[in-house]
Amino acid sequence: METCTPPKESVVAGAPALSWTQVTVESDPPRVIRSCQPQGGGTLRTTTEGCAGVYVHDLASATSYGTRRWYQVTVSGEAGETFAGWVTRCVQNPDEAYQHLTVNTGWRHDDAARTSLQLSDTVVDTPTNRIVLETGVARERARPYALEEDPAPRAAGAPVTIGCERWQAWRRIGLVTRGDGSRIEIDRGPLPATRVAACAP
Repeated sequence: METCTPPKESVVAGAPALSWTQVTVESDPPRVIRSCQPQGGGTLRTTTEGCAGVYVHDLASATSYGTRRWYQVTVSGEAGETFAGWVTRCVQNPDEAYQHLTVNTGWRHDDAARTSLQLSDTVVDTPTNRIVLETGVARERARPYALEEDPAPRAAGAPVTIGCERWQAWRRIGLVTRGDGSRIEIDRGPLPATRVAACAP
């Protein structure tokens, strides 16, 4: 636990000066696991009231946090506690954590390169809804298409007459399977033409 200076946007204007601390994990680089929050004495309280639907998303740790806000009270022996003012806006609540999920959403095919990329979203399920944090992310290397040769060449147009002979042009066709299992034909180039009719003797 170490002292810290809170972001200006998290502190309510006119809030009393307090000491603030945060918790940092020793890693490379160091990672904050509890954001900068007031170090409370006996007159600081927290509430999630007014922070519904406000979350802090930490993509590095694949965790999202609910939020809470701090307020100060005055304590009187007869009256008990009395609200004395807000100290923070909605800030990270380390006691309310939600793990991120990876959801596969489809494929991106590159027929020219004959590769497929699987795409996914990063989402987090909260008590009220699902929040999409990243969309259309490729997390793996492109997968090459699986190639299956078509054993029968395909005629490329009508036969051509040259003199009294007729010749047929052919194309080499391949059948490929993409990453998602869909199959398409690809043209793999010409094959030698064959004579289909010869000159009369």
